[in-house]
Amino acid sequence: MALPVISEMFASKPAPSVLGYARGYAGFAEQAGAEVRRVEPARAHSAIIIAFGGRLTVGPIGDARGELPSFVAGAGSGPLISSHDGRLQCVEIDFAPWASTVLLGAPLAAQDGPVALADLLGRDATTLTGRLAAVSVWSERFALLDDLFSARIARARRLPRREVLWAWEQLERTGGAIPIDALARE
Repeated sequence: MALPVISEMFASKPAPSVLGYARGYAGFAEQAGAEVRRVEPARAHSAIIIAFGGRLTVGPIGDARGELPSFVAGAGSGPLISSHDGRLQCVEIDFAPWASTVLLGAPLAAQDGPVALADLLGRDATTLTGRLAAVSVWSERFALLDDLFSARIARARRLPRREVLWAWEQLERTGGAIPIDALARE
């Protein structure tokens, strides 16, 4: 007999001070009563996944890496296998690859799999995970993300140049179909 799966998804736009860097927030809550395993498709953007309820494992297809409750998957990560123990709460932050230097303090290179968030944020990753788990309202969780990223943007030594941001917007607007010479000319 199959057990019912109860899933909820909550979405929010980041605060205006963060919106140019983080593209969107999503919160997920799932109760399945048994292990859930799924293929996560490759993505065009990068994402931060922070699990704060349940046990999450993730890794490239054919190379399960074990428990990795908070991680960053770059656009080059390819499809991943994820599983959890039947209960999961997590947030996902979608961001453009160029924003990783400001939001995470390091550029993301094309990679074969996910990177532990703690490897990039250090103790901030553990602190944030605990704070997300301590509140039960999704809008408050999203506000915690806004606070963290706003502070990181304010402290950044170097922000992306206006021209880089404009060029990225043009690439996204055209689905990458704008000729490079036209982009350079403009």
